[in-house]
Amino acid sequence: MIPPIYRRFTDEILVELHLLSHQKNFRVEGIFSVGLTKVFEEFTQGYKPEGHLNQLFEALCLSSGYDSKKIRELSAKTIEESKSISTEDIFHYLQQDQAPTSSQGIVNKIAKLKEDSSHYSRIITIGLKSVIISTGSKENIDNNVIDLAELIGFSRARVEKDLALYNSSKEKLNQAFELLKDTLNKSK
Repeated sequence: MIPPIYRRFTDEILVELHLLSHQKNFRVEGIFSVGLTKVFEEFTQGYKPEGHLNQLFEALCLSSGYDSKKIRELSAKTIEESKSISTEDIFHYLQQDQAPTSSQGIVNKIAKLKEDSSHYSRIITIGLKSVIISTGSKENIDNNVIDLAELIGFSRARVEKDLALYNSSKEKLNQAFELLKDTLNKSK
């Protein structure tokens, strides 16, 4: 049984994955994989028992026909690739339509989203945010994500809305954990 605090998150991810599985233009790729693993990790913090997290992730993926192991591998590879390039370089290559070197596979993954006219998903937006953070960028992260998503061809307004919702949800979850921690400390 999934603890109540995590049930809504699980339901929303389940619906999102199910809807994506029926989109003909959607395919599992690196940026999506980063987003899915990041969202899952952040919104299952504090989940008990921790040993069930891998099973839960696997069940969520499997329920829509996705391979959880492949998603985790793609995510790790994509994050590793993003550490070898700056955010400015990503924009430079995408705006100039220059072919990146082999060490800049992350640019290829982002460019592929643009070329494929991928179906938009808020999970991809979170993946882009995680990639921007992995490049070492510390300032204007959300603005960079919005600009990058727009460059790919995603709706600026939709990306802004999804980032705001994501940031707000993360903040609410952190506040809930703080409140829970305070309550537990007071009861001791």
